[in-house]
Amino acid sequence: MFLRQERAYSSQTINSSGFTLLEMVIALLLSSVILVIIASTMNLAIKSEEKGIKRQDSSQHIRVISSQIIFLIKGAYPYIATINGKKRYYFEGKPDSLSFITSSVTKNDDTLRNEPGLKWVRIFRDSDGLKMMENFFFLDEDYEGGSAKKRLLDDTVTEIDFEYLDRGEDRDKEPEWKDSWSTDDDKYLPAAVKVSIMVQGEDKGKEIKLPPFTVRIQNSKKIN
Repeated sequence: MFLRQERAYSSQTINSSGFTLLEMVIALLLSSVILVIIASTMNLAIKSEEKGIKRQDSSQHIRVISSQIIFLIKGAYPYIATINGKKRYYFEGKPDSLSFITSSVTKNDDTLRNEPGLKWVRIFRDSDGLKMMENFFFLDEDYEGGSAKKRLLDDTVTEIDFEYLDRGEDRDKEPEWKDSWSTDDDKYLPAAVKVSIMVQGEDKGKEIKLPPFTVRIQNSKKIN
């Protein structure tokens, strides 16, 4: 009698201190769920970091392109050219392109070397993205001829818009923004150029409009 009670007591002790099969299954399921949650969290963190790096790289690239455009426009020079038998300042501003003579020169292996003097520049966009054409000044009468260099600035740019600030020849009239500028009508350069850029977002079909930036032209006064 005593032996049976001892065996029953020992069995109860073992069962109370161990795990049942159901408890082990539940524990394994909970562990699996926790591991899945941890893996999903790590995956989201990695993807978020990758997007952040891409966004940072894209922003840095756009800043470089914007800085180059600002540098070129700041050096716009009021050169008087004879075009179609008529003397006028060489500066053609359209809503989606800009051509001018600049004293700002850049150095790039794919384009013109850093040489002193004036340079003809055209900034525009086509189906490939934002581009720039340039030519050494006085090299050709036709600046856009065979010797002109063309290079791609950014293939993510889907749209570029230029606006031109007109302060008037006598500087007394109220400043006015124009969507185009021709020195056939205006005998001076604009006081400033506003540039708006649209770029392709990370998601296909989504475009992002960047904050516009304004560049003041140093040599905007009329030169007699």
